[in-house]
Amino acid sequence: MVRMKGQAYILPETLIDILQLITFVALFVGTFLIFTTYNVVIKSSFEDREAFTLVDVTLGDKCLLFEKDGNFFKGVFDINKLREGRTCVNLDGFSFKFDDVRGNSFAFGKCKSEKYSVPVSIKIGENFVIGKMVICY
Repeated sequence: MVRMKGQAYILPETLIDILQLITFVALFVGTFLIFTTYNVVIKSSFEDREAFTLVDVTLGDKCLLFEKDGNFFKGVFDINKLREGRTCVNLDGFSFKFDDVRGNSFAFGKCKSEKYSVPVSIKIGENFVIGKMVICY
């Protein structure tokens, strides 16, 4: 393109309008995708968050925990309390069970499908035995 004296080179207004429209559409689509992805993640993880809360509450359940001198030990369960089968936690659609390495199993509710397991310790007599707590829903 040959320029004449005093002539400035300016992008045509239509090209600028097209670039603005493309930028606006890209920002709109990007924002839409961010919010829809966030919604899907939050909705799908609702049961998982409730299950993790149940794990945390159960690990501190005084109705099941081992007690010594008025102190409760989080994550250490008394086998006698597990045999009684009474828990202070409202299960509300969930269930859990305890299994130890000696083959003892204690269920609280009907376990349909095992989702998560957490290592725990079970006090049997004077010994502490390794076990796991399984969350089902």
